[in-house]
Amino acid sequence: MVEIKRILFLIFALHSAFYFTELPVGMGYLAETAESQGFDVDVFDMNLDYTLDEIIRRKRKYGANLIAAQMYSVRYKRGYKILKMLKEYFPDVVVLVGGAHPSVFREKVLEDCEAIDVAVYGEGEIPFKMLCSGIALERIPGIIYRKDGRIVTNPPDKYISDLDAVAFPRYRKFELDEFFKHSLNKIPKISICGSRGCPYQCTYCASGSIMGKLYRYRSIENILDEMEYWYDQGIRYFSFVDDGFTYRAERVFEFCDGLERRKLYGCALSCDNGIRADRVTRDMLARMREVGFWRVGVGVESGSTKVLKSLKKGEKVEQIRETLRNLTELHYSVMLYFLVGSPGETMEDLDDSLKLALEFPVDAVSFNNTIPYPRTELFEYLESHKLLLREPEDYLNEDPRHCNKPVFETYEMPIHQRKEALRKAFAVERLVARKSMRRRLQKLGILGDIFAFYYGYPKIRAQVMSNMLFRKIVLNPVKKLVHIKY
Repeated sequence: MVEIKRILFLIFALHSAFYFTELPVGMGYLAETAESQGFDVDVFDMNLDYTLDEIIRRKRKYGANLIAAQMYSVRYKRGYKILKMLKEYFPDVVVLVGGAHPSVFREKVLEDCEAIDVAVYGEGEIPFKMLCSGIALERIPGIIYRKDGRIVTNPPDKYISDLDAVAFPRYRKFELDEFFKHSLNKIPKISICGSRGCPYQCTYCASGSIMGKLYRYRSIENILDEMEYWYDQGIRYFSFVDDGFTYRAERVFEFCDGLERRKLYGCALSCDNGIRADRVTRDMLARMREVGFWRVGVGVESGSTKVLKSLKKGEKVEQIRETLRNLTELHYSVMLYFLVGSPGETMEDLDDSLKLALEFPVDAVSFNNTIPYPRTELFEYLESHKLLLREPEDYLNEDPRHCNKPVFETYEMPIHQRKEALRKAFAVERLVARKSMRRRLQKLGILGDIFAFYYGYPKIRAQVMSNMLFRKIVLNPVKKLVHIKY
């Protein structure tokens, strides 16, 4: 390994501008780690409509000898292609990848892309810090690398227990102004991760392969320090992106009290990534609402307790229904996340999900084509029963969560029924979006009905919401007229 002097962090494009709404928190932590060690850092975010030629020009100008890329499985082959081209232009540069994709695929990442020199799997700060400090690869835990023509995998280290010891991201080298222009509401919003790890056993989730099963959390004071840092810079919108913000009730109440004690007034707070319905109470939700929480996502998965049990979700539909009732009565903006076609689910079970999606005045629902990720119980079940219709290298590259293209079938729901199930589910998504917009635009009468109808189409909604001119001329005045705050 060469001596690391300058680091170029590379973020691959993930989604369209309409869906690209959260800061890359993981990369933010690594950049903060590198800067705290005195390294010269630059960040290149391809979500901001940059081209490959612009990456090459940035690399030549900046002179980095380490390129660190964050990789998700979505469109990963395009990422491989970019890294290969960069390696051809700059053969001496060290190429490092980390994130969900190498955490799931491990050695196969280096097998499939010769341009990659090192991959980090699992939690990245400690291996990254050791690598940049010049420690021999053989001594660095949690990495995969090349040695004498072989691919070597080092065992992982323990997960970080004291998360307060990891400096929170300040995004100094990120183009935040441009990023915010590409976000859904075109407003400055900071994503905060308050905990890591998930103790639950859901069969479909790969988070345990990335951040482990042990639930670890930052102190409330540390989280408030991060918020106050951005608050002093004029930021008022914050999104909690970790899975476990509401896992411990006492922490939630402590956070709400601390927010008021520090006089961080006027904040708009959300849990967009989703909360568990069985980890909140009405008192907790009411207290959160008092301090500025206004939007919450709920991981419902299914309207059938039988299916939830099959998924090892650890919840019952009655608990979910009670939480949705509390959220809507407290006037939250609510998003629901469902899975379609899980093992054990029949068309009758799907009907229960569709009914639940329409039962409460929520603002959005998302029915996801269930995706089996490697290293999950779901994947192992489907593979052992030969129920996969496509290879994970194929379907993960495409990210078919929101299209009618099943990647497996089950005994309860063969492929022809799966396509019908997804068609019905996507129709309910559109219906919920229209009903939500009608409620908000009642004052506009027939014009509100017309706008709500077209708002139900995802492609039209994406174009409308991401068009700056439309937002300025039409959407913002309408918001003021009907008193939509966010």
